[in-house]
Amino acid sequence: MIPEQRVAQRVADKFSLKVPVDVELLARTIAEVEEDALPVNCDAVVISSSSSGKKPLIILNRDRPNTRRRFTLAHELGHLFIPWHMGTFGCHTSGAIRLGDDLYRCTEAESNRFASELLTPSSWMASVVASGMS
Repeated sequence: MIPEQRVAQRVADKFSLKVPVDVELLARTIAEVEEDALPVNCDAVVISSSSSGKKPLIILNRDRPNTRRRFTLAHELGHLFIPWHMGTFGCHTSGAIRLGDDLYRCTEAESNRFASELLTPSSWMASVVASGMS
């Protein structure tokens, strides 16, 4: 298992999360969550607070379909929980963004893997497969 997946497992353990994960509740527990109009290819923005005691801010693009909301929140939580992700992130759905920055692509992929593990834990998936459920 890779580090960002282990971080997701630790978060699930710490908050006693069970499938289906209430990612909205988790997000609102550790961050302020707002919706607003964001640039066209941006799903969300997360702003970490440097002030002691102040929660980070997750701004969701209100123009995105509701079906993306759970994964987007889990992805933004990845940026907050993965210790080596620091600062402010604007997350885009399109690969057309030309930042020329491999670090950006790497952190986005790590947050995607964090979100996948948080929402569909490997241990849960293994138990489903082992049970023979279709």
